[in-house]
Amino acid sequence: MSQSDIYNYKAPKAEIPTTMAAMTSTSTLYFDSDLHPDDTLCAFDEFIQSFELRYDAQNPDPPKTSLDAAIERWKLANDDKKSKLDDYDNIRDEWRSKDRVTKLLGTFSSKRLFADWKVAEPDDSKRAKVTWKYFVTTMQQHYKPTENLTLKNHQFRSLAQDAHESFPTFCVYKAVQHCNFKCHNDDCTAEDTAICDQIIIGSTHDKIREEALKNSWDLQQLRKEGMRIESATKGLEELNNENPVNKMGKYSFKNMKKKPEAGKPRSCYYCGQDIKTSVIANLKSCRARTSKCNFRDAIGHYKTVCRKKKAINELKNYSEQQAHQIEDHDHSGVYSINIFRITETPQQQPPHK
Repeated sequence: MSQSDIYNYKAPKAEIPTTMAAMTSTSTLYFDSDLHPDDTLCAFDEFIQSFELRYDAQNPDPPKTSLDAAIERWKLANDDKKSKLDDYDNIRDEWRSKDRVTKLLGTFSSKRLFADWKVAEPDDSKRAKVTWKYFVTTMQQHYKPTENLTLKNHQFRSLAQDAHESFPTFCVYKAVQHCNFKCHNDDCTAEDTAICDQIIIGSTHDKIREEALKNSWDLQQLRKEGMRIESATKGLEELNNENPVNKMGKYSFKNMKKKPEAGKPRSCYYCGQDIKTSVIANLKSCRARTSKCNFRDAIGHYKTVCRKKKAINELKNYSEQQAHQIEDHDHSGVYSINIFRITETPQQQPPHK
C-alpha cells in the first residue's frame, strides 16, 4: 500500500444487526419514570403494552446464531434427553423473554428505569437470569406506591368524551384502561357495570345515551350498538351536508337544458340581454353571433358588450380621475414639475455629389 493510499484509506463502517436497526430506527417509544411522578405505574403499564406489541412485530423469531447457541447449551445440560418440538419452543420463548428485558433497558428506557430495576431487585444473579414476566411484575410492585387509588377513582368518575373523539376510542382507551374496580371473582360484574355507567355518563352522543338507558345495555352491547349508532349518524350528516358541486352530473348536457333559477337572471355573452330560455337554446338563437360590432368591426357580438370598448372607457375614467387629482393638488399649493433633458445632436452632412 502506497503512502497516498494510506492517507485516502477509510475504515469500513460498523454494521448494525438488522433487528437492532429496525428497533432503533423507529425508537419513538421511550419510558422515563421521572416524566410521570404522579402516575408512574399507569404510565409503565401503558409503555409495557406498547413495547410488547412492537417487539413481537419486529422480532417474531430469535436470530439464527443466538438460537443455535441456546440450543447447544440445552444439549450440553441435557445429554441423555432427546429433544422434541416442545423443547425447541421453550428454548425460543426463554431466549425472547430475556431479550425483551435487555432491549427495553438498553434501548427504550432511561437510566432512571435501570436504577429503579436495581433497587427493585438488588440480587445481581437474579437480574442476570431475569425473565420478562418476573421483570414486569417486580417493577409493577416497585411503582405501586406511586399510585393513589382514591385519585384514580376520581379521575375515572370524571372521564368525558372529547368533541372530536370517536365512541370506540372513548370506550377502550379511556374508560376501560382507567377503571380500577377489579374483582378476583370471575362471576363479579362490578367492573363492567362501572365502565358501562361511566361511558353513558361521559358520552356526548345523546342518541347512544338514550338507547342505552331505554334498553339497559350491558358493556358488550353498549360498545357494539354505540359504534353502529355513531357510524349511522356520521353518514346521515355527510348526506345532509353534501356539497352540490360534488354531485354527479351537475355539468352534464342534461342539466344544462334546465331553466335558470328564479331571481338569478343570466345575460348573454354576445348580445347582453337576459337569457329567458336555456343556455343551449340561447346560443343557437342569438343573432349577435353573426352580427358585426360597430366599435371595432369584429364579428360575433354587439357594441354594447364589446370588451375592448369597456376597457377603453375604464382607461378614460382612470385618466379623468388622475386629472382631477392633479387639479386638486394645484389648488392645494402642490405642483408637479416635469424635468426634461435636451441634448443637441449633430446634423448629418449631406453626401457630396
